[in-house]
Amino acid sequence: MRTGLFGDIRINSRLLQASLAATQIIVFSLLTAVSSKFSVELIFSPVPISLQSLVVISAGLFLGPWKGAASQVVLIAWGLAGFPVFARALPGIVVLLGPTGGFIIGFVFCAFLVGWMAQNIFPQGWIKEYALILLASMFIFLPGVLWLKVWTGTSIQQTLKLGFLPFLPGDIVKCGMALLAYRFYRRSSRNV
Repeated sequence: MRTGLFGDIRINSRLLQASLAATQIIVFSLLTAVSSKFSVELIFSPVPISLQSLVVISAGLFLGPWKGAASQVVLIAWGLAGFPVFARALPGIVVLLGPTGGFIIGFVFCAFLVGWMAQNIFPQGWIKEYALILLASMFIFLPGVLWLKVWTGTSIQQTLKLGFLPFLPGDIVKCGMALLAYRFYRRSSRNV
C-alpha cells in the first residue's frame, strides 16, 4: 500500500500490474498495425512485404508468450471491428478471409512460441537464439501458406513461390533485428 500525492490513496498492485499488461498488449498491437503500413505490394503475389513480422517477433520476445499472443489477438479484433490495422486498406473480415488471412492468424502462434522460447529456453547464445526465432517465425508462414494455397488453388510449389520464398530473405533479417534489440534490452536491464 502506498500513500499518493493527494492523501491516503491506496494503489492495488494487482490493478497496477493488470493495467501495465493491458498497456503493453495494446502498444504492441498498435505497433503491429503501424508496421503494416510500411508495406510493398508485389506484382507476382497477393501477399505484400511488410514490417509486421518484426513487431510480432518482438512482441513475443519482450512481452512473453501470453501477452505477446494477446497483442496479436487484439490486432485481429481491431481489424474485425473495422479499424485499418492490416496492410491493405480493406475491412478486417475481407482481409482475414483473403489471401493474407492465414499469415495474420500465424502472428498469434509466432508471438506465443517466440515468447515461450524467450522465457524457457533463452539464453542460449546468439546463434542458437537466432535459429530458434527463425524457426518460430515459420509459424507465421505455415498457416499463411496453407491458407494461400486454399485461396489461390495453386500447387504447393507455386504457393511457396507466392507466399514463402520471396519473404524468407526479409524474415531472416527481421529475426536478427528483433533478437539484436532483445539482447540489448536484456543486457541493459541486467545492468540497472
